Amino acid sequence: SIQASGGPGGNAGGGGGRIAVVYDKAAHQAAPLPTTVFTAAGGKGGNIDQNGDKLPDWEFLPYTDGDIGTLYFPDSQFLTRQTGPITHAGQWMAPDFTAWSRDALTFNNAWLRFASGFQLDVSNTLIVQGTDNRLHKLEVPSGDVSCGAAVVNKASLVMKADGAVAPSLVCSSFDVTNAAAFHVYASATAAPETPGARVEVANAMTVGAASWVHPVSNPTNGASPEFLVGKLDVLAGSGFDASFRGYRGGLLVSNGYGPGMGKGTGSGGGGGHGGSGGGFTALLCGITNDHSYAPIFAGSSGAGGGRFDMAYHSTGGWGGGEVRIRASGDVNLAGSLLANGGTGWGWNAGGGAGGAIWVECRKFAG
Repeated sequence: SIQASGGPGGNAGGGGGRIAVVYDKAAHQAAPLPTTVFTAAGGKGGNIDQNGDKLPDWEFLPYTDGDIGTLYFPDSQFLTRQTGPITHAGQWMAPDFTAWSRDALTFNNAWLRFASGFQLDVSNTLIVQGTDNRLHKLEVPSGDVSCGAAVVNKASLVMKADGAVAPSLVCSSFDVTNAAAFHVYASATAAPETPGARVEVANAMTVGAASWVHPVSNPTNGASPEFLVGKLDVLAGSGFDASFRGYRGGLLVSNGYGPGMGKGTGSGGGGGHGGSGGGFTALLCGITNDHSYAPIFAGSSGAGGGRFDMAYHSTGGWGGGEVRIRASGDVNLAGSLLANGGTGWGWNAGGGAGGAIWVECRKFAG
């Protein structure tokens, strides 16, 4: 193996390094494929010591993981010629590698990110599996993934919008299982009610125990992902969580974002949505907005607090995002659908408004 991974940290992990392998492409194509595994993973954060042992939690120091590093090759033979599971970790930087078609594809204990706008087409089953959904991921920013069955098992699938290009996942069935995660980020759209990301599952989608789907609205435009499914089963201890994934909080002493943004330049008002936000005066309160019968807006954010003449400032709470599900069949909910607003952080900051939950289906049970 060739490794240049970031180290773990008591609070924040280190970023992955850079690995570059340059070879004669034609000569390499005629030679057996080496079984080398290239790893430039990010380090895991979260109050752990050098031995990986857990230290006491501190509420004011939330963990953050380091991002992956880069893997550069003159082409993508180390991926396209590999017949077994993909195990590399890093952002794949081979030039002109913008699309990949396979009959079946498995990522095993890998953390791979493709270029923005990447097209991944798997005729049969796409599997993303690992042992930790924070360290084992497949990331396709502003790209399109189409496959037969999709399975995410104790790992993460991340589809993150890059600019105004909306990501999409289209498959026949989708299982998110065994403490797995699916993160889908919406791009900005012409209007917030227009979906900024699309997930289409022709048949059944299942969110298994301890697994979570995270729809993330565009932080300034408010557009949200939309899930079009045949049947949806959400097991106990799992669910869709769009909490504090709506409009982003106002920074320092600025107003929040969204149609119900909290206002203020000292004492920050709370964001409004179905109800108005709080405020020291009515002028600071975020106003009510959206439709009671068809909620399509993410929650607006709170204003930042503090004063311009003070060194200490704060950030408004993010609004809740939107859980938008349209099922042609049944929705069976034993878990949770969440779209809570975020907490205003620090001096006089306003909290974020709750988001939106809109489910259409043939029959709802739970």
